[in-house]
Amino acid sequence: MPAGSMGPPANRMQPISSTAVAAASKKGQPAPSAILVSERQRGNPLLQYFRNVSWEFADIIPDYQMGEQTCALFLSLKYSMVYPKYLNARMNSVKTAYRTRVLLCYVDMEDPAGPLELVTKAAFINNWSLICAWSSEEMARYLETFKAFENKGADSLMGERVEEIRP
Repeated sequence: MPAGSMGPPANRMQPISSTAVAAASKKGQPAPSAILVSERQRGNPLLQYFRNVSWEFADIIPDYQMGEQTCALFLSLKYSMVYPKYLNARMNSVKTAYRTRVLLCYVDMEDPAGPLELVTKAAFINNWSLICAWSSEEMARYLETFKAFENKGADSLMGERVEEIRP
């Protein structure tokens, strides 16, 4: 490691208790609040933008696992145009192993309309939620948000209801 380097981002942040991390490490399990990241994502710039959760590499089929039943695949729009069969192969590898399946699409093209139409169609047909992002930082925020809400019900997303007052 070069002099002055602070190491990978996962080593710089500790949002969960060190006791929980130590206990999980002793058992060979991931930290309880860590986003699991597939080795295939090693070098992905979005990893440096995780701020509110820890993450660690794991032997998983999807690219990211944000909870027991929530996963995400990362797709660069440019890459999908060069390798058109890649997306369906990746979606098929996950199939229905997760209740919530997110396709995180990095829009890295000048004119994304045509390619996005194909990606949207693939996501719809395979029953995946599609989230488009235009930067690595934005993608990291989406993954962190899924992780933050993994154990919360739909009511927490709906906010407070206000009774209508009738005269």
